[in-house]
Parts: sequence; structure tokens; C-alpha cells
Amino acid sequence: MARAAEVVHSFTREAVEFLFDAGCPLVVLACNTASAQALRTLQQRHLPAHRPDRRILGVVRPSAEALAGLSPGAIPGLTEPALTTGTVAVLGTVGTVASDRMRWSWANSRPGCG
Repeated sequence: MARAAEVVHSFTREAVEFLFDAGCPLVVLACNTASAQALRTLQQRHLPAHRPDRRILGVVRPSAEALAGLSPGAIPGLTEPALTTGTVAVLGTVGTVASDRMRWSWANSRPGCG
């Protein structure tokens, strides 16, 4: 069952704040749902207002960028990038897929694709 975007954002903000309070200067959201639904708002609104000296990174965009240069059947990390066409399957939660962030990241990694 998908969580409402507001709930994901609230949980993510609370978790990030907990880590910042513990002294972490950088938090990587390794959860695709948190990256897709909360990351951009936290980076653009929350950090400048509350934690301008801290950073939050996500995993959706780097994943799309890494896949953008791989040929069909390639093994990430082992296969050299190639500019060919192919199909990419994304397994994700309802929240990640519904956010459309993966498609957006993919399209912005490879103009003309998506």
C-alpha cells in the first residue's frame, strides 16, 4: 500500500533531521521512495531555511544517469557505456513509480529518450 506523499516527506524530513542532529553533514537517501517524493523539496526548501551547511543526496537520479550510458544487457560497473537503445525495467514501490521521478531523471540523462 502506498503512503501519501506528505507522509513520506514528513518521515524523511524527521529521519534526516535526526541524522543531522547526530552530526552527519551529508545524508544519502538510499530509499527510492524517499528520493523520488521528498528529496527535491528538502534540498530546495528545507535545507536553505534550516540547514544550509548540510547536504542530502538521493539514489534515483544517479541510477538513471548510470543506466543512460549502458547498452542492453550490460552489467553496471562492468560494461563500458555505449550510446545504444534498449529497454530498462524499473522495479519500484507505488510511491516511487507514481512520482514519475525515475522517468524524469532518465529523460534528463539522455535527451530525446524517455
